[in-house]
Amino acid sequence: MLILSIFVFAACESKDGDWEKMKWGTDVKMDKEKIITVPVTGGTYVFKCTNYGSFWLSGVLEDDRDVSIDDVRWENAIGKWSSVKIEKNVMTVIVFPNNDNRNRLLKVTPTAGDIFSYFSFNQAGKND
Repeated sequence: MLILSIFVFAACESKDGDWEKMKWGTDVKMDKEKIITVPVTGGTYVFKCTNYGSFWLSGVLEDDRDVSIDDVRWENAIGKWSSVKIEKNVMTVIVFPNNDNRNRLLKVTPTAGDIFSYFSFNQAGKND
């Protein structure tokens, strides 16, 4: 009985690093590092996680400044020039038009527990 209990416990134990990489379905054009080029006019980008039924935000940065994420479900973040919303397994990222001459960088980090994904949105300034 003791041996059986040890076997069952060992079989159910989760090891760090055993989480499956988050997989995404999207029409968004991006390179293999998940870098998206955003036009000066902004845009809306939709990503569906195909292997996790739900996930939440670990971090959102506008030009390396933290964007506040709601602290109830960790599914919404509204910055000065961006918005990120998660509903079940779908993440919608909105980048507002850039009326400045400088480029902007938005970094979004969704997580499903011990696994993280990373997206970067590079937006040109109006004179680029």
